[in-house]
Amino acid sequence: MPFPVVNHYGPSENTVIATAGVLPPDLPSDVPPSIGKPIDNTRAYILDDAMQPVPIGVVGELCLAGPAVSCGYVNPDERSAERFVANPYAKGQWGRMYRTGDRAYYNSDGTIEFLGRMDQQVKIRGFRIELGDIEATLSRHPAVAQAAVTVWKVNRDDQRLSAYIVPVQGQEGLDSVSLRKFVRKSLPAYMVPTYFTAIDGLPLTNNGKIDREALPLPAADERSRTEEPPATSTEIAIAEIWRALLATESIDRNANFFEIGGNSISAMKGLSEISVRFDVQLPQRSVVMDTLSQIAAFCDEASGAVVPDKADGGRPKLFARVFGGKS
Repeated sequence: MPFPVVNHYGPSENTVIATAGVLPPDLPSDVPPSIGKPIDNTRAYILDDAMQPVPIGVVGELCLAGPAVSCGYVNPDERSAERFVANPYAKGQWGRMYRTGDRAYYNSDGTIEFLGRMDQQVKIRGFRIELGDIEATLSRHPAVAQAAVTVWKVNRDDQRLSAYIVPVQGQEGLDSVSLRKFVRKSLPAYMVPTYFTAIDGLPLTNNGKIDREALPLPAADERSRTEEPPATSTEIAIAEIWRALLATESIDRNANFFEIGGNSISAMKGLSEISVRFDVQLPQRSVVMDTLSQIAAFCDEASGAVVPDKADGGRPKLFARVFGGKS
């Protein structure tokens, strides 16, 4: 028998429930449900970095006000002062506001769409990445019980995604090879973690949330694991260039340069070195989108498909079917 399903949202700091909404019966399974509207005695503001309300459809930080907002954390400290602030839009029982740290936006009908944590959005190599999207993808793997993703800073200019996996009890054979291939099916290359580390359980804070600062460094064996080593002489030569740029011994022929720790600056250096080494003009998109084996295939095919370009001072213009067109 059909029955209504009510979706609730609310942090502990606001006495758990802050918004609610009945889910439509025809909601597709792959569409995240709205978190509804604020319940009675609760006001929900979506604000920008300057604490100003954003227009409908624009993403901001979800802030809550009302008598349900607590007074702060036990043993008040800087965190309490940062999260529990004066409400600039109301006084009295509405005068205290809690900054949830969650990203959301208002629909035109007054319902709220929840997008995840603000501190789970990171920027790596010019790409904005939602760590929650990667975690959700990993959690769909039948052998994964829990997953967490964080950013591991190799140095100031080198940041890489590191995934931590809690296997389903009794599960054997879970490894970075299968996990990486699984993530690749759903997410772009720049969102595929460089490292996968199996752990017994995720560390939690006192309020039951994942304590990302307590996650260990990526396992040493994961930092040096290779799925499939370079096979051809061209792949081996390109791998040597990548090793020097990335300061790593592990190069997978099916990996994208960014996927194994590259950044925009090192990518441009690699692009230049490969172009000089093989006397080809690589498309800039190749270093972003393609794997080592695909780049090697381009170089191999281009070396046998040189067409003089008279309009460019006699410099060769290269064509390669592997990339579907000209460079």
